[in-house]
Amino acid sequence: MRRIERIEELARLSVGRACMFAALAGWVMVFGLIAWPVLAMKSAAIAAALAMAILALKGLQAGRRSYKKSETWILLGKKHDLPEEVAEKVIPEILQRIFWRYATYAAGVSALFWLAALGFWLGGTKA
Repeated sequence: MRRIERIEELARLSVGRACMFAALAGWVMVFGLIAWPVLAMKSAAIAAALAMAILALKGLQAGRRSYKKSETWILLGKKHDLPEEVAEKVIPEILQRIFWRYATYAAGVSALFWLAALGFWLGGTKA
């Protein structure tokens, strides 16, 4: 099933790239707040939790939207080798699984930032 693996690879690329842009924005925000470590970590935790919520919402929508409205479809060159009835079922399931996977990663990152904020706060760092 090389065709399905290719679709999964492109879906991971699409969602992963979007997550990396979000992570870059978060990194810039944290770097801007570096003088206030607790605030920087809390802000990063909230940003990661927001990313998690957005990814989870996208995961819920993936099963209901046409796969032809996804970036994965564009990355496929707007063609695939699957029968249409199979593609209508498989591609949204793949997208949904990938969105949920990345939402789980974002939840873990958020938890780590909350722990870092707690650590800085307990260590006596202000703000």
